[in-house]
Amino acid sequence: MSNIAPALSPMALSDATAHRFAKEVAKYPADQSQSAVMACLSILQQETGWVSPEGEVAVAQYLGMPVMAVREVSSFYNMYNLRPVGHFKINVCTNLPCQLRDGAQALAHLCERLGVESGGTTADGMFTVQPGECMGACADAPVLLVNDRSMCSFMSHEKIDQLVDGLRAARRMALDVVTRFRDADEDRRSAVELLTSEKEVAELVMITDLLRNDLGQVCEFGSVEVSGMLQLESLAQVHHLVSTVKGTLRDGEDAVGTLAACFPGGSITGAPKKRAMEIIAELEAAPRGI
Repeated sequence: MSNIAPALSPMALSDATAHRFAKEVAKYPADQSQSAVMACLSILQQETGWVSPEGEVAVAQYLGMPVMAVREVSSFYNMYNLRPVGHFKINVCTNLPCQLRDGAQALAHLCERLGVESGGTTADGMFTVQPGECMGACADAPVLLVNDRSMCSFMSHEKIDQLVDGLRAARRMALDVVTRFRDADEDRRSAVELLTSEKEVAELVMITDLLRNDLGQVCEFGSVEVSGMLQLESLAQVHHLVSTVKGTLRDGEDAVGTLAACFPGGSITGAPKKRAMEIIAELEAAPRGI
């Protein structure tokens, strides 16, 4: 019996994939088409979700290079999936500088939260968790990379839990409601970018805190609470990050008084709200208010 593995047949490339390959190859001199190998592997992964051995053969034949040379590239970079992965692939940096800043603990917590081993995929096919190579953000550790596109910095256990909940919502919204892009993957990517944007998250935290303080003026002491934080809401045209703040009105307070206490919203004034309103009153001829 021969120990030589049978040669793999190349994956059949769709017309659309071959057209995209050709566009990448055209960027290089005719005798340097192999320079497009990384782009072609990325295109293949976008089309199929991963780079299969048959896909590597197809890329090798298209570019006129040895299959092993293609494998050397695909196996070197974390961004290429050499086996099927979940809808959200989360890489946690575990290089030494990040290890010294709780990178290993972040990976362990994420695996425990999702019920998988490192390198595993959840039973519902939604998440794959992997250790990652250096992401060039050592000062921001622990650092996570979602779907090779969105970097998440300073990921405490609480922030990891929020990210997981938000990604679950993003997946559910993209499937069950309506997409903001024709391409479902692009729609999910837009939701992930919103959920992992430090700027957007920081602004919502600020606005939520301002509203909590505003409601405290008209609600019973201790009744104001944030019942939902950093939740994704997807509408017909846009994704929104939403927080829900609620409280019990004190006796004698009504809807008009509540509106007056909260007006204008923190998204308009910024913080500190009281001083911002004082400056506006000094600069504008007519007062704002209800």
